[in-house]
Amino acid sequence: MKGISRCRGALLVAVATVALTACSEPTIDGGSEQTLQTSIARVRDGLPPEQADRFEQALQVIVSDKTNFAASVEGDPDDVQEILRLALNGKTAKAVIAQADRIQQAREQARRDKAEEEIKALEAEKAKADRERAALSRFQVASANFFMKDRKMFGKEPVIELSVVNGTDKPVSRAHFQGRFISPDRSVPWFEDDFSYEIPGGLEPGEKATWSLSPSRFGPWGDPDVPEDAQFSVAVVGLDGAEGEPLFDDHEFSDTAGQRLSELKEQYRTE
Repeated sequence: MKGISRCRGALLVAVATVALTACSEPTIDGGSEQTLQTSIARVRDGLPPEQADRFEQALQVIVSDKTNFAASVEGDPDDVQEILRLALNGKTAKAVIAQADRIQQAREQARRDKAEEEIKALEAEKAKADRERAALSRFQVASANFFMKDRKMFGKEPVIELSVVNGTDKPVSRAHFQGRFISPDRSVPWFEDDFSYEIPGGLEPGEKATWSLSPSRFGPWGDPDVPEDAQFSVAVVGLDGAEGEPLFDDHEFSDTAGQRLSELKEQYRTE
C-alpha cells in the first residue's frame, strides 16, 4: 500500500509539473538578435488580437525609451541593441506591457513637472510685470508739452516741458520716458521716441517738479513730422534709484506669454 501511495504521489507531482509548464506564459529570449525577434513573434502570436496590439505598442515604447537612453550617453547602435535585449530578456507579454506603462507614466510625470516649472516661471514674470507697472504708474506725469523754441542765432530748438510727481516710496535719481504724438482718431502714433532725465538732487517720495528739457535739435526731436491735430503725451518707462540702480521698468508681459500661460494652466491644472 505504501508503494502505491508513493507512486500516486509521484504521479500527481508529475501531472502538476506538466500542467504548470503547459500554462506558463512564453517569454522573450534576448540571448541574440535572432532569438529576440523569433521569441517576440512567438509571444505576439500567442496573444488575442487586442492584447497583441497592446504588446506591439508596448515594444515600441520600450524601444524608444532605450534608444533615447543610449543616445543620451552617446551609445552606438550595437549598444542600443544590447540594451534592448537585456531589457526584454525573460519578460512575458504582461511584463512588457507593464514596463511600457511605467515608462509612459514617467514620461507624463516629467511633462507635468516641466509644465509646472514653466507655469511658475510665467506667473512670476507676470507678477513682476504687474508690480513694475503699478510702481511706474505712481510716478505721475501731471502735464507734458512739446514745442519748438526760437533761438536767434541757432534757429529753432525742441523743448519738452514736464510736470511730475514722485508717488513711489523710493527716491528717484533718473527717470526714463517715452514721448509720442498721436491723432485722436488714430491708433498708430505719428512719432515716438524714448528720452531720459537725470534729476539734479533726485526726487524724493511725494515731491513734485517741473522741468524744461532740451533734446538735441540734430536728433529725432529736432523736427518731428506730425500733423497739427496730433497730441503729445509722455509715459514713464523706467526709474533709477538713489545709487543709479534700476528700480522699476516697463517690463512687458507679452500676449504670447499670456496665451501660453493660459494654455498650460488649462491643460495641467484643471485635470
